Amino acid sequence: MNERFFSESIQYQAVLENLEKNGGQLKCENCKKNINNRTECHFDHILPFSKGGKSVLSNCQILCSECNLKKNDKEMHDFVLEEKAKKFLLGDGILENDNFEVEKQKNNKSNGKLSKKEVETIIRNFVSKNGRIRRIDFARERNKLPAFSLINLYWGGIKQMQKELGFQVGVPEWNRESIKLTVEDFIKTKGDIIQSNFKSRNGLPSIPCILAYYPELHNFSEIKEFFGLKRTRQNWNHESATQAGKTFISQTNGKLTQKDLRSRNNLPDMKVIQRLFGTLAYYQKIIGAEISKKNEPITVEDINSAVIEYFSDRERVVYNQKDFFENFKYSQSTIMKNFETIGRFFDNYGITETNPKKFKFTKNEIDKIIIEFIKAGKKIPTNSTELTKVGLPSSSSILRYYDSWKEPFIYFQKLYEKIQ
Repeated sequence: MNERFFSESIQYQAVLENLEKNGGQLKCENCKKNINNRTECHFDHILPFSKGGKSVLSNCQILCSECNLKKNDKEMHDFVLEEKAKKFLLGDGILENDNFEVEKQKNNKSNGKLSKKEVETIIRNFVSKNGRIRRIDFARERNKLPAFSLINLYWGGIKQMQKELGFQVGVPEWNRESIKLTVEDFIKTKGDIIQSNFKSRNGLPSIPCILAYYPELHNFSEIKEFFGLKRTRQNWNHESATQAGKTFISQTNGKLTQKDLRSRNNLPDMKVIQRLFGTLAYYQKIIGAEISKKNEPITVEDINSAVIEYFSDRERVVYNQKDFFENFKYSQSTIMKNFETIGRFFDNYGITETNPKKFKFTKNEIDKIIIEFIKAGKKIPTNSTELTKVGLPSSSSILRYYDSWKEPFIYFQKLYEKIQ
């Protein structure tokens, strides 16, 4: 196992220490710039790994991506071999071994031959260094874990494997009493509780779990009130919801739709409307708003006509699903109600995608796409939700190989500027 990476437990402790030191705000240890969330953190060796630095808490500091990339010891990943990177940027060669895919296939095949005992040894070594093991750990290439299919083969699932090997199982078996005692103890220690606190790593049940055992509660605000804390949202009743609706339509010419049901409009959400009034239409009637007309079910015959109208005499070829549904008469959800999957719909009507969306990328493929993006002079996205909109792999695909989705963009951009 590669010990150059900090374990999940060490990263967690580093985040806690950083938050405590900076009054609840994550900050870069070098430039003191605010870091918005955990995914933006770079866990850096104070004494570089290449110079004997250990992957322990005392040698761990949190940096922003810019500061981490300025360090002289470019140890972020195996791909930071500058000469190979330069060749790759200039279109001459690739970053990884030319036989990368061949070696990967060999490794996959060898994983299939691992015995249960061999898999158990690998798992125990991982847990001894990281404190625990989760389903997501098997998807991260850097962990070098066996294929998850072997966990299902030998144990029937990760929970069964955790129990048999004596590891902590991720989700405790809760009941009303244990939930009450655990949440009260947390509040007593911290003084308050917020939605993001309800995670297994804090030893707390999830909000859906609490609502399942306490059906008399309906949302987080009511949970807070139950535990003696001030509510975060208004306690809506029939009268207050009705008055809020009447006030709203007086400013919108009598119109109120489901998308208007937001706290920023001083209105209850749809769950509250359903609890108090049953349907949106009845609520609209009570407050005197224009009643939304319910759409008639869309049939296969309707879809047939829409396909004929869309393509007319043209060949039934589209760039990809996203491009097609931007202009098609009906939404993806409507199509799936009638055909179960978009693939089946396309097959039924002989529609071909010339550039179908790719769901699984190798590290080399991600690097190539990002390099071409940077060489074209395009601006790096500021938010992970923008990635797929501009034809890039999703943040989840990039995070299989990098600590932050921004990391490869920043590094390749700096390197490309250097060699121009």
